[in-house]
Amino acid sequence: MLAFRPVDKTLWSALEVELEGDDDHVSGLLLDAEADTVERCRQCLLPEESMRARRVTSEQQRRHFVVAHGTLRIVLSLYSHRGPRELSFQNMPSGKPRLDGSDACENGIRFNLGHSQGRALITVSQNREVGAGLEKVRADRDVIALAARFFAPQEQAVIMGAGLPAKYWTFSRIWVAKETVLKARGSGLTFPLDRHRIELSADGSACRLITEHSPLATAPATIQFLPLKEGWVGAESAEGHTWRVTLCS
Repeated sequence: MLAFRPVDKTLWSALEVELEGDDDHVSGLLLDAEADTVERCRQCLLPEESMRARRVTSEQQRRHFVVAHGTLRIVLSLYSHRGPRELSFQNMPSGKPRLDGSDACENGIRFNLGHSQGRALITVSQNREVGAGLEKVRADRDVIALAARFFAPQEQAVIMGAGLPAKYWTFSRIWVAKETVLKARGSGLTFPLDRHRIELSADGSACRLITEHSPLATAPATIQFLPLKEGWVGAESAEGHTWRVTLCS
């Protein structure tokens, strides 16, 4: 089970910082932090990131942004052996950020950040593009209407056929699985969600990506759900089939 840990000074020393073979490291974070921790994270940000934070109108969401992105820099600094503010990012043609060549470790650090409702996932990999997705299962939204708007007919049928409260859980698993794929390839939600579909296993514990009428040659081949407490869905997507998740908690 992946535990979400408070962001404080004890977190940095507890994280795994050596990637071995096909291991991908995933950390779960609680973004509500003490004022001194928020300030430390703020000091890690570069001016462009600080400007993005200031544009967030909600005070709580602004603090969460600072903690998530500051912690991301601190985590990546542990892997690259550089200071958090020394790290620079370059955007891939798709717009997805990546550490530039001088900051990446010998085999190439890849990373992704996912967050929802005051929690975050940071995944770090080696020479594999990765995507992280996190979602709080919510019963206060019309998942049937959302599925009709964004999902393939087969996915809609699965959600409609699920009873309460299973339809909310099923919707969230499909949504998060798709999100990880699109984030790994750098498309975000700009790529129409109904052009590829997620096929869940009978018990919903695993899934696979099925592509129809759309070239997704660069899409990651594997999606893995993360073991989270009830009420949350998280997943990682990465290229290849031999990688495995190491939970850093």
